[in-house]
Amino acid sequence: MIRFTRPCGIESEIDMKSKSPSAVAYQKNLYKLTDTENSKDSQFVEMQILQKIDDKAAIAFQNLDDNSSESKADKAAIARFMLSLLHRSPSRLKSLRHKLSLSTKNTPYESLEGEEQEKVLYSNTNRLLVELVNSNNGMEIISSFKLFTINTEGASLKLITSDLPVTVSSDFISENSFMMMPHSPDKIIILTHKEEVIKSFASQEKDVLVRGINMAIIEQSKELIIACSSKPKRLVERLFLRTQSNTKFDSIGLIRRNAPLIDFTHLNYNVSRSDKNSMKYK
Repeated sequence: MIRFTRPCGIESEIDMKSKSPSAVAYQKNLYKLTDTENSKDSQFVEMQILQKIDDKAAIAFQNLDDNSSESKADKAAIARFMLSLLHRSPSRLKSLRHKLSLSTKNTPYESLEGEEQEKVLYSNTNRLLVELVNSNNGMEIISSFKLFTINTEGASLKLITSDLPVTVSSDFISENSFMMMPHSPDKIIILTHKEEVIKSFASQEKDVLVRGINMAIIEQSKELIIACSSKPKRLVERLFLRTQSNTKFDSIGLIRRNAPLIDFTHLNYNVSRSDKNSMKYK
């Protein structure tokens, strides 16, 4: 795997390194409840919540790869896993922690200062993470989605992933709403209500579709980009940590999209006449 980062901030050069899957990204005690003395209880979020979500999703993804018939349990497991990926990255938790710090009235850390306040604030952010990934309201909406896959094998480009790999629509309640993420370098998973949304993606030329999705993922990422080769380097250099003028953020800081993301392909991209029909949703 190839990992791209900007270790010294937005104006720094891209750092590109080959990494094993286990060494791509890891932050010790990211989900630790630091205000809990019992070591086992302090790892509750990671071991009892996120690990169980990941385990169920791994089984569901394996069933999907094996072309097993889709079950409600598998779809729910994938949906919850994708929902968790929206909130569990280091940058996302940092953003949530900042929002919590702006309002201390009637909170467990109201009368605390310095390191003690930071410790309780850190733990409360991780408890909020549990509420977000276990949200009954969120799962009720997402569970009504249908699960689809798009195979991009044959494209000259491969799909990438990142610390924020899930792309979401402008809302979750309209009939055109969706959640999507790369499942492999050649496969996209999409949760949505309508087959027309899938068709708006699947009808694109594969190279155009993959490029559009990769650009969306690069733009929304905060920590790192992961690819199976160095080929996306120029795209990463141009977009990573450099938000575009037409980007739409929601109230909690997530980028929202419209299907099928192809509007991103006009950026420094020359389209030949033969490609113009595949840009019809621009």
